[in-house]
Amino acid sequence: MWARVSEPLDFEVDRLFGAIQTPHALILGEPGSGKTTALHKLLHVCAREGAEALGLPEGTVPVPLWMRRFTSARDNRPISAWIQDELDERSGRKLPAELGAALWAHGRLLLLADGLDEVADEGLRARLCGYLWEQVEGTRVRAVVSSRYAGYRRAVKLPAQFTELELRPLSGEMVDRLVRQWFAEAVQVVRTVSEEEAQARGRELIAALHSEVYTTQRLKVMVSTPLFLTLLCVIVHQGRPMPRSRAEYYERCLEVLLLRWGKEQKRRDPPLVIDKALAVLRPLAYALQASGDRDTRLRAELAVMVKKRLRELGLDDRLGMQVVDWLQRDAGVLQEFAPEHLGFAHLGLQEYLAATHIGERDTLLDELTAHLADPWWHEVARLVAGQRVAFVPLMRRVLKVQISQGELLDQLLDEAPEADATPLLERLHAGGTPRELATVLRLLRRFSGDERVREAVAERSGDKDAEVQALAAQILEVRESGGMREGAEVVLVFFEKERTAAEGLAKELRACGVQVFSDAQGRLFNALELNSELEAAEAAPCVVVLSGREGPAWHDAAVSSCVAYFVDAKKAMAWALLPGGVDAAWPAELGEARCFDVRDPGGCDALRGWLATARRGARRMDSGQHFIEQVTGIRILWVPGGRFEMGMKGVEEPVCRVGLCA
Repeated sequence: MWARVSEPLDFEVDRLFGAIQTPHALILGEPGSGKTTALHKLLHVCAREGAEALGLPEGTVPVPLWMRRFTSARDNRPISAWIQDELDERSGRKLPAELGAALWAHGRLLLLADGLDEVADEGLRARLCGYLWEQVEGTRVRAVVSSRYAGYRRAVKLPAQFTELELRPLSGEMVDRLVRQWFAEAVQVVRTVSEEEAQARGRELIAALHSEVYTTQRLKVMVSTPLFLTLLCVIVHQGRPMPRSRAEYYERCLEVLLLRWGKEQKRRDPPLVIDKALAVLRPLAYALQASGDRDTRLRAELAVMVKKRLRELGLDDRLGMQVVDWLQRDAGVLQEFAPEHLGFAHLGLQEYLAATHIGERDTLLDELTAHLADPWWHEVARLVAGQRVAFVPLMRRVLKVQISQGELLDQLLDEAPEADATPLLERLHAGGTPRELATVLRLLRRFSGDERVREAVAERSGDKDAEVQALAAQILEVRESGGMREGAEVVLVFFEKERTAAEGLAKELRACGVQVFSDAQGRLFNALELNSELEAAEAAPCVVVLSGREGPAWHDAAVSSCVAYFVDAKKAMAWALLPGGVDAAWPAELGEARCFDVRDPGGCDALRGWLATARRGARRMDSGQHFIEQVTGIRILWVPGGRFEMGMKGVEEPVCRVGLCA
């Protein structure tokens, strides 16, 4: 993992407390990246080797806590009571009733708080952050919290005493090594495949992971997480076709869990064939997702839900409890989180099954769209978009009532097996505010080779709004290769102390479809980090330097070095005054730069408009390539420097000898 500090640090999870300068930590990562595993490792090292092995005081006791169990009722109770509730639940009330209070009085605790993002309600999640800090502030307790990136945003924020850490995805070398080791070990456990065949399949998997099949960023992230890579190994070991999308990935994983893997382990035959099992699981997953739940249902509750579904399918409902037991004990789709409390073994399985249930029902698509202001539903929406039959109906709904979710709309297009411009064209024809039209036009850029798109966009080329006009001109001006999405449009340059404000501005820009330079998880690079990413960042045509509470950003050495690099690269430059910032003057030696005061609500709109018009003038042009100057509408053709004749005898006279400086 690595720390989000001014100078990034790489370290193993058991070296966490020796690497950070704060008493507490937050571990962020993608689904399946190993956040829970990281907390388990801390727990086991502390319990087996002693707290000193983690750099903690002797006698420190590890205490696991599920964040998803936080409720509004717990907000008014001390955390010692919550710990006692967890101990009672996990032990079946076999531990002393006063143990929670005794542990808290002991003081030296390592609180391992898993799944902040699994508190479905964002407002309650924000309150949980405040509650946790109130409880640990001024104590000897050390806390480590885990969360998905999507669940830690906007008002959901822990104080600066929690160092933000990120689980690194497996590198290409680590992926290859895990695959080779897995196939070597699998031969010893599952003997239905020869050693030679297993090795051959392992080599084929490694070659496939380095091929163009796995080029999309979200799929790359998925296969670079230990959990999903291991499941992929199982899929390939069984001779199944490799999945080519995230939705197909989950489908294959469920096939592995529900079918062949159990048989190879010589377990009992399943009570349901796979199609019927999935038909039972889909509405079950949706019910849990809709209730914001995952693991608090008792076995009997789930059995009742399963029996009801079996009756709807015309099957014997007496199999209800048997099906629940099979899904938990043999298939491993369900997991017992506390005595007789069951839930899906991984939240991703619940989200995928809920998505397949929604994709078959128009009324549920309406409900999903209404929920999209809540990040709890974003992964479900992305997986719905991965279904051919559901993509267009979903896009129509989101474009109608949730068009402010520009970043999510972009991701839905990425997930689609066959992205279709039709919903975007319908929304463009329906009209809307300039900001809404700009969002649609940004999304339409990937379809710039589609004649329907070019025809519809041409009608907007004379729009009164400068940003809409510029975006329309961009689509008409050039056919992007293959109609694929463009790279980042703007690089934000800032120092680490301004990160919160920088992330807020980036969120505003992304909501309108502006692509901001960042890492694979959408995290911005601060100026120091950016120094090692300049080659990649140089592809962006526009640069915005951010100046806030800490004073003029260009006074910082890391910022000024990046600015000098981009000025030398002749990028379109601007600087933005962030909320809380003070007025300043841009240094004349750095050339020209537009100023935007984003303390004013109109400042961000003006910045977006500048980005729309500046990006074309800033990009590198090839000889013979034209662009449209946005103010005058004049079509300009780039030509190399040199001497040539201007004019044509008999048509444009006199013919003149002209010299152009390169």
